[in-house]
Amino acid sequence: MKGKVAAIIMLSDQTAPNTQFLKCYKEYNPDYIFITTVKMEENHISDWIIKGAGIADENVHRIFVDQYSINNIKERLSSYDFDKYERLLFNITGGTKIMTLASYDFFKSKGAEIYYLTGFKNECLKLDDAPDECSVSETHSIANLTLEEYLLSYGFIPTKSKRS
Repeated sequence: MKGKVAAIIMLSDQTAPNTQFLKCYKEYNPDYIFITTVKMEENHISDWIIKGAGIADENVHRIFVDQYSINNIKERLSSYDFDKYERLLFNITGGTKIMTLASYDFFKSKGAEIYYLTGFKNECLKLDDAPDECSVSETHSIANLTLEEYLLSYGFIPTKSKRS
């Protein structure tokens, strides 16, 4: 399955940044890998992102983690076969701080492209790693969401009203 791309996100209550990120990479027809928790799934967070980004649920893989355990997160990530992908696109914007720390180390060791959405001007930073610091190698614009995509990504179902 070489040549395959994985778009990886960590779920949190802030769904719009993940929806934007996934929308940007739809053209690659990636596998979508959601690092999630039981609570996030009970709250339908991944369903909202899937609808907002307009992606197929059958391309989504979920890795369940304990959001406050570095060991659990690393263990759960290690149990997934990321080696089958040629390119890993990892968005560190979501999740808890513990999830971010554990996942950053894991995906950095896998050679993933690591991105952070700033929340300003639809700006996305590509993070690179120097020996003793984290540096930004690229800043680029990320996809805008339509009002409908934004509402869907937060679990709202927009309806069109009939004008009289």
